[in-house]
Amino acid sequence: MKKTTKPMTPEQYLDHRLPRGSAARLQHENELARLRAIDLYVRTIEAEREAQHLSKEEVAAKANLNPAVVRRLLTAKDQNPSLKTLTAVAHGLGLTLRVAREDSRAELSLADDHTSETSPKKLSMKRQNLPVL
Repeated sequence: MKKTTKPMTPEQYLDHRLPRGSAARLQHENELARLRAIDLYVRTIEAEREAQHLSKEEVAAKANLNPAVVRRLLTAKDQNPSLKTLTAVAHGLGLTLRVAREDSRAELSLADDHTSETSPKKLSMKRQNLPVL
């Protein structure tokens, strides 16, 4: 009688292929964190675009970018935007990107700046197991 083996979970497979603590595993985890951070920025920017009822072309005009760049940023599955593009689009929507020290307890968040009514909203990127871009 043939012995059947239980399928591995994704985590077990990862542990098997890239042992915890190995350089390859660390590289994998850093890349995954980087991709998650980019995804969070892009989703936040897209949510703000929708909240302002702006088309991608209108955002491109406000950001002084080619409309194709904004469409690709907001729709591509394999995003790897430059900081220049993220900053321009965020600024066009009245957002700013901020970087904080690694030891900060705050998470990535979209926070209203309460210092003045004319201040843009601030898209805060603070590290909590995420890379700072």
